[in-house]
Amino acid sequence: MFWLITGPPVEGDQKVQLRQKRRLTNIGNFGKNLGEVSKFNMPNLKIGTIDSLMTLSDDLNKIDNFVYTVSKRIAEQLNNLSRKKPSLQSLQSSKSSKKSSTDRYFDRKKTIMPKLLIKRESMPRYISSWEWDESRFPLKHSMKEIVKQIQEKASEYDETLKEKLNHYNNCSLKLQSFEKKRGADLLNRDLDQDVKHMVRLNSANDAKKITDEQWYIETDNITTLFAVIKKFEANRWIETYETLSEFVVPASSQKIAEDGGYILYTVSLFKRVVQDFKRNAREKGFTLRVHDWNSNNIENYEEQRKLLFEEMKKSWKKVTKWCGLFFGECFIDWIHLKVVRTFTESILRWGMPKEFITALILPKQKYKKKMKSALEKSFEDLNIKEMSSKKKKKKGQQEDFGMLNYSINEEYYPYVYQEINTNYI
Repeated sequence: MFWLITGPPVEGDQKVQLRQKRRLTNIGNFGKNLGEVSKFNMPNLKIGTIDSLMTLSDDLNKIDNFVYTVSKRIAEQLNNLSRKKPSLQSLQSSKSSKKSSTDRYFDRKKTIMPKLLIKRESMPRYISSWEWDESRFPLKHSMKEIVKQIQEKASEYDETLKEKLNHYNNCSLKLQSFEKKRGADLLNRDLDQDVKHMVRLNSANDAKKITDEQWYIETDNITTLFAVIKKFEANRWIETYETLSEFVVPASSQKIAEDGGYILYTVSLFKRVVQDFKRNAREKGFTLRVHDWNSNNIENYEEQRKLLFEEMKKSWKKVTKWCGLFFGECFIDWIHLKVVRTFTESILRWGMPKEFITALILPKQKYKKKMKSALEKSFEDLNIKEMSSKKKKKKGQQEDFGMLNYSINEEYYPYVYQEINTNYI
């Protein structure tokens, strides 16, 4: 957390000038070991009329908060996305994973919070060496024009972030929705994965290799059905399925999958008795599912799954790269806006600038109160009574805005004060 402060300009009699020039030195002395204090190069911005300055000051707090909120939102999204890096390994291992569909595609083991860099520098380093970027915001432009430009750019950043996140979230939802069938229970999900998975297990465990033809029969006369049986009904199914109709292939029912409270069995029978078998099975409380098994379905399923994953991964890369770049852009704009706000309040507080006393302070966390006390002591000769006793100049002398005794901050300080928050995550 940095503090940007200004005091009255160096003007007046020799005694006043000497006191003003010593302020920055005094701040450093009073604040010794409490933090870092350095002079801040305040640019000489184009002021305009008193009315335009007053109007601008009314809007600056709201615009300041908006631009900061946008930059913080970008930083938070960069942090969140960096903690959810898409991993092909996670995708491949998700078949047996019990993680939620939101987590199963991401590798969280090696995620590192990205550094929030401004022109390849850390935020504290950038602020400490800050200079007005005239190529970005020409000083010939009025402060109103500069603020409008910053506000419009922040709005563009905000809209672009929303669009990119929506696209990424849609890609993620497509993949999750695609797998939702598999995540459902045996009564509702696609059976291809369960059937193929059990064939692999059986092939690994059994002495003889089980082929598709051995557990799934589909000829001109015989077909294979799938029965979803409640676990406590398993014995009853085994004992009765051959009697549910004529022409059921003996010993054809095999356990294919088990999930929750259900078991998936096959049963082979002549096609001409299928309807009779299904009707009798329903009467006995058994649920049958007609499923056209094709081993090619698995390959198609995996191919489509990977395509959806690659689409999500591509979108993740785009939005992450964008956040890393445009956080810095938004932060630069925000710091310039902070300077405009400080300059505006300084004009309204102290009058037309000649040589403002400016300081950039980085207090140590545990010494913030002591640093505030040091500032109060350095500016102890300034108070509201002195400021309010200033005499108004005659009409036509609008260049001295100090007669307004105006302060934007809700909490009064004997100096102009702005906080620059660098705690984004």
